[in-house]
Amino acid sequence: MSQKLKRYLSLDVLRGLAIIGVFSFHVMNQSYDYNAVMAGDPGIIFYILLVPLVFIGEFDVLFVCLSAIVNTISIDKKWNRIITKWEGDPREGKKHAFWTLIKTQLIRGLFIAVLGYVAEVLLNHMLLYTILREPNIIDESVQMLFRSHILWLIGVGLIVTSLIYLLMKRADWSRKRMIVTFITISVCTLFVVTPLLQWLYPTLGFPNKPQDLWQTTDIGTNILRIILAPFIKDDFPFFPDISIMFVGVIIGFLISKEQVEKRHLNWFFMVSMFLFVVGAAFYFLESTLESTLDSVFIEVEAGIYLMTSGGSILAILIFLYLLDVRRGRKQVKFFYFQRFGIMSLSLWMLQWVMVFPIMLLQLILNAINYGFNWATFVLTRDGPFFNEGLGGYGVIGELIYILAFWTLVLWLWQKIDFIGSFEWITVKLMSGKQGHERARISDAITNVESISDPPKKYYGAGMVILFFVVFLIYCVLYTAITMLL
Repeated sequence: MSQKLKRYLSLDVLRGLAIIGVFSFHVMNQSYDYNAVMAGDPGIIFYILLVPLVFIGEFDVLFVCLSAIVNTISIDKKWNRIITKWEGDPREGKKHAFWTLIKTQLIRGLFIAVLGYVAEVLLNHMLLYTILREPNIIDESVQMLFRSHILWLIGVGLIVTSLIYLLMKRADWSRKRMIVTFITISVCTLFVVTPLLQWLYPTLGFPNKPQDLWQTTDIGTNILRIILAPFIKDDFPFFPDISIMFVGVIIGFLISKEQVEKRHLNWFFMVSMFLFVVGAAFYFLESTLESTLDSVFIEVEAGIYLMTSGGSILAILIFLYLLDVRRGRKQVKFFYFQRFGIMSLSLWMLQWVMVFPIMLLQLILNAINYGFNWATFVLTRDGPFFNEGLGGYGVIGELIYILAFWTLVLWLWQKIDFIGSFEWITVKLMSGKQGHERARISDAITNVESISDPPKKYYGAGMVILFFVVFLIYCVLYTAITMLL
């Protein structure tokens, strides 16, 4: 009998839009000629591209938060299934459920973390730099071992949050006690643990950029720095980024029941605005005290983190309400974004693949300009696409072209149930051969699970419009604040 994987539509669509936003942000950074545009009148296209992408481009916190939400929902379902089938002492049943799920989460988290290094070191750097003929390929690739990666963050974060959450469930903590505890841990992580570690690392002789010194450092010290650096340094440090995962756990167990309550959605909205306003205030404070903080090696960047966290929570609220709580009948229109969402982690790992359709496009343009000769092929990596040589309309055209490429890839990949993808490997690893034969990832696109049955209309059109307006305000304010200060 076939077991169908069920997914929440809103979370998949939101992850799909987020990964599209990340692609767009990276393409824009590689191709958009900011200097030429800013030298004159930027024009409306500049603002259409810049305002949302500057904000959404920082939405790695959204990926992290969504991972925690989905993981928590999965834990609740598996926990309830184990407890329901248990016929002995309830305490022994909870103990059995605890250790069963801990083992599963440990394997899954470590697998994701290891793949993070494979993706960033071997694929998105060593392989990509080889294709683009970048200098110092080996040095750049080795340096990535000392840096933090989002898949590593998600993998280790899932292990930590799962352990804490399962301990709470085993001890029969109330929902209120869980929320207060997770909020306390999250706040302390951001404002106490992170600055303390950032001050402590250099105090103990840990360099600010250990990846720059690996060639002159002994192997034992290098190994220690590789292990410790991702916890506090670089783009996706464990501290403070684990903070948003604790928030994701709260959201996850609040929506994992059959009904999502209006008061929870209202709470999401208020928390979103609170985080953004406080984040803006902290950004101004950090900018004012920048020299003082630099002198003690503290770079928390709490302002940016809080503003993007607030935007992420509002985005979750909007999509959760419209697609899962209030949901309409025509869900087929979202299949496009669901494919991107379901395969979001695989797409993150495969960002290096984007160079091939871009090189093909450059090859065609070169053939038109120079004819078919050796220069046509040599110059495919030296055109405007890889060297910030495009204007606004050119970047929009490139984005449409890249999305068309990924759309074709995902459509064809779905025909074989996404075999070989990160998600396919995870399902096979977690369920074994028999479980993999029962469950098909592609079924999740059409087999949508309802969060609220029957649908609930908590808000009128005016309130929904307000949600979108507030999000747009976030985009404008964030872009203005971060670019002007």
